[in-house]
Amino acid sequence: MAATIKDVAKLAGVSVATVSRAISGKVVSHELKSKVEEAILATGYRPNLAARRLRARTDDTIGLIIADIRNPFFTRFARAIDDIAKTRNQHVILCNTDENPEQEKAYLDLMEEENVAGIILAPTLLTSHKHITSRKMRPAKLQRPLVLVDRRPDEMIYDAVLIDNHAAAKKLVHHLYENGRKHILCLYGADSRTGFERQKGFDEAIKALHLAGESVAIKHGKDNLAKSLKNALAKNPQIDALIVTNGVLALKAAAFLNKAGIVVPDQLAFAAFDDEPWMELVFNGITTIAQPVGDIAREAYHCLMERLENPLKPVLQTVLKSKLIVRGSTLKARPTTI
Repeated sequence: MAATIKDVAKLAGVSVATVSRAISGKVVSHELKSKVEEAILATGYRPNLAARRLRARTDDTIGLIIADIRNPFFTRFARAIDDIAKTRNQHVILCNTDENPEQEKAYLDLMEEENVAGIILAPTLLTSHKHITSRKMRPAKLQRPLVLVDRRPDEMIYDAVLIDNHAAAKKLVHHLYENGRKHILCLYGADSRTGFERQKGFDEAIKALHLAGESVAIKHGKDNLAKSLKNALAKNPQIDALIVTNGVLALKAAAFLNKAGIVVPDQLAFAAFDDEPWMELVFNGITTIAQPVGDIAREAYHCLMERLENPLKPVLQTVLKSKLIVRGSTLKARPTTI
């Protein structure tokens, strides 16, 4: 069981108030301070960082919790938030959950201990909003405002900045259909809310256009994409197009297609989400949905600052548009931007 401030006070032979003053940096005698420090070391007590920081405002620090630092979208998003914060002389505490809800909860605890001004969060798929709402982050209370990004919340109780994933996925399917593709495979992130939304948009477009479509879930952290893709293509040789729902999956899929000797786009059209620099270097460029990362970051930051200034304003959900960039991986014509 973790040591408490009472344990420290008992061992040091002082009051709890004296321990609190010593930890907070208030004036205590050198003798008492030494006793408290020795007792802290002996008990292994970890002072609450929030308590130590109560004397100072923390408007200069915000928290940023992202779901997967390996995902190029989140890498660029984190950089954009940090760049914006610097212009206002603010610091950013960055945490990566690896799509793990328990890690997310731990980092939310950390943000409370650090007493940050507010938090920008890309929640995990399995996030229990109980461990968020229990922190009294609802706008009506707002001890610590929270803005969600990229993943749509279950309830409209938080400000959120998103793109329309359904519409974006449908846009890709329609593009492939217009270029003669009729049997489309979708590989999506099984641990991502975004992946599920894009997969749902894919399914809706497939049904609306009366196409043959198949969706395969790829679990986070599992190197099963190559196996899943190989099995799907072997099971259904008629598949003539592939969509992957994020940049991490796109890189793995491109590596598999290249190694397998599959000619893109002659044998298989290939489209993805997240426009990354490397996507212009293979298959005469990969057709992709480009997300406005800079705009998402600016909107999220602005929303957080607005919430700090006006805690009781109505909850705002901002939905931004994505852009379809057509390149050689889905057609033989000269690459263009739509």
